[in-house]
Amino acid sequence: NTAPGRASEESGPFATVVKTDELWFDVLVDPATVGTNDVHVTALTTTGTAAEVQEMEVTLTQPDRDIAPIDLPSTPLGPGHVVADDVQIPIAGDWVITASALVDDTTQVTGEAEVTIR
Repeated sequence: NTAPGRASEESGPFATVVKTDELWFDVLVDPATVGTNDVHVTALTTTGTAAEVQEMEVTLTQPDRDIAPIDLPSTPLGPGHVVADDVQIPIAGDWVITASALVDDTTQVTGEAEVTIR
């Protein structure tokens, strides 16, 4: 009868939904640890359904260490859904992931999430 270890609460993928007035961004970083990670970002309508976007760019930065935005080359997987496979995150700490979606020829929507890499 021992309590579960804290590591089980602190490890595993990071997932969140970033809400803006125009779009929501469903963000998943797996496993959210130093080393190789997969980053999925899905643009959603404000009702939570997949949004059609012309393109999406994803960057990663760590402001505390003045690490400039790193472009994450991503592959489209479906409507509004991109994945950046095998992203190397070399340093633990709080990182900011930014998704920018081009909705139409004149509208770009950007959302940011902070993810802790262990």
